[in-house]
Amino acid sequence: MKRFGYRVARLAGGIFLTVVGAACQADRPAATYEHYLHFFQIRSMLRQPLGPPRPLGRVAFTAWGAWEDLDCFVYVQFQTIEGHVDIAREHAPFYATVLDEAELDALYQGRSRINKTLLQRADIEKLHRQMILAHPERYPRGTDCAYGAQRGADGLARLDGQTGRVIPDAPVESYRQGRTFVLPIAYNLEAKYQTRLFWNLNNPTVREYAVRLALKVMGQRNTVFLDNVVVSRYLTNRRGVWGQDRLEYIAAGDEIEQSRRFARHQIEIMQEIHRRRPGAQVFANSLRDKDRWQAIFLQELFRDDHADAVDLLLVENLFFQNDYCDDIKIYREWITWAKQRGKKICFAATLNDPKQLLTERSSWVSHLWLWLHLVAEDNVYVYINSHYQAPMTDLFVYTYPLGRPLGPPQQADAQWSRRYERGTIVFDTQSRSLNAIQFQPAAAP
Repeated sequence: MKRFGYRVARLAGGIFLTVVGAACQADRPAATYEHYLHFFQIRSMLRQPLGPPRPLGRVAFTAWGAWEDLDCFVYVQFQTIEGHVDIAREHAPFYATVLDEAELDALYQGRSRINKTLLQRADIEKLHRQMILAHPERYPRGTDCAYGAQRGADGLARLDGQTGRVIPDAPVESYRQGRTFVLPIAYNLEAKYQTRLFWNLNNPTVREYAVRLALKVMGQRNTVFLDNVVVSRYLTNRRGVWGQDRLEYIAAGDEIEQSRRFARHQIEIMQEIHRRRPGAQVFANSLRDKDRWQAIFLQELFRDDHADAVDLLLVENLFFQNDYCDDIKIYREWITWAKQRGKKICFAATLNDPKQLLTERSSWVSHLWLWLHLVAEDNVYVYINSHYQAPMTDLFVYTYPLGRPLGPPQQADAQWSRRYERGTIVFDTQSRSLNAIQFQPAAAP
């Protein structure tokens, strides 16, 4: 691991010292400590096919440090048909798995852009016709297939005027048997997401489409980022979002078995990507805490016969919030499971205001820095920035390496601690707040 340089001027009187205590004068020179955490930049994901790629992981964001390498990951929205975005005609071949140029021209009808739903629906309907001819054995329940939601004149999902819900166009049994392309469930209640519907993963054509889309957008690259690899709360009755359990469309039975079925479909897709592209790296946005449906998904993913589905796992944002950061045990279980199987765990922490990271939120960065060291093993990668699309921020904590850990985290009731060469991290989790974490510098030798 490369050592970052050390600039005393950045630390002297800085807010980080108010977090860890002002006794740092007894420290060895910082240049003698190494960083235990690895770093990556999540903004290297490509969403568009044209133009030069963004930098490939190694970002010399200052003259004194460099990031560890992670390859450039192409972005794929994993669970939903994307009715909330438009696709330019010149970009359409990037997303089309089976449509040819003539068919794309007919679909666009001279327009420069169309809603992505129209492109994806035409693409998957053609794939379905091909699959019926090539693999009829995959359709034991029949090959007739409804779309899954009533559509308006614009081809997008039509909403019930009173409830605001998507209107089904098939009986519940058809969804369970995989004889629709989408579920009548919107990804989000926000207006812009109400035509972004969940794919019906019970349908063999949909699962095949997911594999082909990932391979198509990867192109010559060997890496893909799959977003929303979870049993989403919008498929469930969490917080009363829908007033009834939407998992009924996936399977009969209780919510545990319904969630397992959905999770296994996702895992099957990721395993198939690996089978068709040996050596592929699948980066899945999939780790969430405090959600029983997510726990069900992880129980499936962490089975030994499913361990080949993913290579990197993203823990995105929620982990540092109050009522999330206190469950150190679950994060340690995830990290240890991944390390034992040669996988990386990537923590991404982002805010919306680029000015806050080094001013008002400096204490947040300091607390986050300590928390990450509390849970980390050497397979942990970290991204801290103001926004995914913003240039990397030169944070002052990068000049404060803690050295190597002197052992795993220790628990005494609600208090967790961990010794590093530079000092000890202490976190009383009863507060359920990141602000409670402290650092006790080691005594001078």
